[in-house]
Amino acid sequence: MMTLKKLLGGANPFLVGWIVLLLALIGAGIYGAYLLAVRQEAASVPWGLLVPSYVFFALAATGSSLVNSILTVFNVERFKPLIKRGIWLSLMLIIPAVIFIIIDLGRSYQFYNLYLFFHPSSRMAWMGILYIIFGLSLLLELIVVIREDRVPKWAPLLMGIVVLAATLTVHTNLGALFGAVTAKPLWSSHLLALQFIVSAVLVGAAFHILFISITYLFKTGSVPDELKKLFPRDYSPLIIGLIIINFILIAVKFIPGIFSPITSSYVKLLLAGPYSFLFWGLEIVVGGIIPLIILLHHKTRESTAWLLRASVLIVIGVYFSKYNLLIAGQSIGPMFTEGFIPYFPAGADILLLVGGIAVSLLFYTLGELLLPLEPEERPAWFVFMKRATPLKEGIT
Repeated sequence: MMTLKKLLGGANPFLVGWIVLLLALIGAGIYGAYLLAVRQEAASVPWGLLVPSYVFFALAATGSSLVNSILTVFNVERFKPLIKRGIWLSLMLIIPAVIFIIIDLGRSYQFYNLYLFFHPSSRMAWMGILYIIFGLSLLLELIVVIREDRVPKWAPLLMGIVVLAATLTVHTNLGALFGAVTAKPLWSSHLLALQFIVSAVLVGAAFHILFISITYLFKTGSVPDELKKLFPRDYSPLIIGLIIINFILIAVKFIPGIFSPITSSYVKLLLAGPYSFLFWGLEIVVGGIIPLIILLHHKTRESTAWLLRASVLIVIGVYFSKYNLLIAGQSIGPMFTEGFIPYFPAGADILLLVGGIAVSLLFYTLGELLLPLEPEERPAWFVFMKRATPLKEGIT
């Protein structure tokens, strides 16, 4: 009987299976987008699952970029092994964010009108411009970092500053977009932009640990020693501080909010209402308290396996923090009804979410195969690409 390895011509079965799985999930996402396009009934809330997902991935991309800036702008030498993958990861995380927001806006085929009929007073219009600037600046930064031997010594610093400025601008515009919606009391807060920054760096650092560690585990079977020291020494204190700051911001917002006649009904939805499990269980305990315990304990903080667990939990917690904020913020309002508006994501939304994530993972995988992302690796052809790694060598 012909073995799988012979059938695939010597290619790595795990890598081939991984790519086939991602392509299948992308197909499911395309089907979900089709179902959304032909859906007749309106959702119970106008901004459903795709909007929190868009916000989450936008924050993850900008947060990863802010962490990257520690090396490119502040020139911290020990972060050098992370920089190329960190930039590539930021680019890959912005892809699902753009997919979700374009499709959720409706009439995606007319998205070009955002640029043809640009309105300077529209924060949404500026978002479309700023994401292009952000993505192009990341791409140029990646080329400069990879071709560091061929560019002036000041070029990486200059691109780092440009990317940092673009990141902060995108991030500020995103926070202002929701914070300026006075019709939604749970969103309208001067603390929202700060909460978004804290969440962005928190999830960006968690994604760095998660993606870079798993990449090395699959390629070489172990995380390099310098990263085993770097993550507990530099990333863990950063994450611990951000979790504590996030808890303080939640308390500062919710304690006065529960006594305010304007926001109390929304806050009660999260503290003791239909969204209390998502808030206390997933956002606070899973995304905050458990990772905090893991990172504060010496033995678990030094363990790659426990760091990965903590990173996964942080990603889950940050995602549901945005879900809770945006969905609960629409669950009561005079625009629809004075009572509670229940919401559960439709199957099409879930399929599209899975498909968008699969697109990001597929491009990240292709980047590992095609780009020289190792610290001292140099490109073999076409500006910044290496010769394609055969599938049989992609993952050992």
